[in-house]
Amino acid sequence: MSEKAFSSKDMLRRLSQVPELAYEFSAEEVLGATTQFLQYVGYQLQPLSPIGSVQPDFHVKRQVGATTYEIVGLVGHSLNEMANLFAKLAAMKPISGEEADYVIVLPPVSERRLLDFLFDNKGKWYLDIKQEQFMLWLCNPKQETMWCIMGSPNDTLFNDYFIMSKLSLDSILGTRISRDLMEDE
Repeated sequence: MSEKAFSSKDMLRRLSQVPELAYEFSAEEVLGATTQFLQYVGYQLQPLSPIGSVQPDFHVKRQVGATTYEIVGLVGHSLNEMANLFAKLAAMKPISGEEADYVIVLPPVSERRLLDFLFDNKGKWYLDIKQEQFMLWLCNPKQETMWCIMGSPNDTLFNDYFIMSKLSLDSILGTRISRDLMEDE
């Protein structure tokens, strides 16, 4: 037992030590699991080449009759990278076009930190991601699972492969942000 009483300062110090990620995976592990997942769904890896000034981490396509589905994505290690990843996707979109899907893939993150991040500044990040029609996926390489947290791919085949495909946070987040914005007015 400690000799002194537990203080709020001690509590804050301990909270700051809580890891940002629920699981620690490197970006390379997440990228490897993501490309395996996409190939399992039936996508073909495309040769990586810069799109404008940005190098995507993966670029895949799937042909179904006359329809081509295309996904361009970036992999990050934590929420701290979101601003940079978002800016890179936004830079690629005008060059690759509206037909492609754009995704940011992260390892599993603390739900509380994810919600705090998306709701910060009156939901700025959530609204920006939605406006650009980007997707946010969480990949757990150890469990070999992929969860689409925000957005949805044009290819509905993914509904059979994402975990909790019927549970996107979009409706929950959108409702809360709309309510918060209406209360502010």
